[in-house]
Amino acid sequence: MMIKCIKLNNGEEVIGRVVGSPSSDSIVLEHPVTLRIMNIQGEPRPVMLPFSEANHGGSFTFRAHAWTCDPYDASHQVEQAYIQNTTGIALA
Repeated sequence: MMIKCIKLNNGEEVIGRVVGSPSSDSIVLEHPVTLRIMNIQGEPRPVMLPFSEANHGGSFTFRAHAWTCDPYDASHQVEQAYIQNTTGIALA
């Protein structure tokens, strides 16, 4: 399973599982989520929210003109949190 992040032109950071082979002009992500920092109990914490409220488990094509840099690898911690968040599998 290949997990990639994309920083969009609007400032959102999207994380998802890559479907197929990414090209230089687009990438397809399955189960994408946006990473947001929210104030929880007085402390800023990262939270993963569905990219689309209408289609939580769908696949989405992101075009190069919509991102600020090429897709990049998530940190190990973020990748583990993404897997747990989207599959329900608790990783050690």
